Amino acid sequence: EAQGGAVPIVTIAAHVASLGQADTLSRFDIGLHTIDLSLNLGLPAALRKRLPEHGALVANSSDKKTLGVRLKSAANTSGLRAGDVITKVDSTALDATHHLAMLLQAKKPDATAVLTVLRGSETRTLPLTLTVGQ
Repeated sequence: EAQGGAVPIVTIAAHVASLGQADTLSRFDIGLHTIDLSLNLGLPAALRKRLPEHGALVANSSDKKTLGVRLKSAANTSGLRAGDVITKVDSTALDATHHLAMLLQAKKPDATAVLTVLRGSETRTLPLTLTVGQ
């Protein structure tokens, strides 16, 4: 049991040991760069006003050709665009405890996640097929 917020080393050691028992760890590469809105990373006030409190903002890329979504990627195929805000994965809303990467990593390879996306004032649902990155 935890003492004053500390976790006993035997508990941590057991969790670390169990990581080695997994057959494989999947890492999905969807070709997307996002900003977690729950973290409130000092976005400009004018931009922050137009965005929901929680979600994953599809960021612009410094490479003007990709606009935050890599070409020939799962994100591009699904129709995601820079400026979109992903608000849900399947039926789970993104918030301070449910982050995009965490929800996607919980899926199996080749599964399809349904993303709820806010684009301007319009809400859309986009299917995203998850493939394992190289």
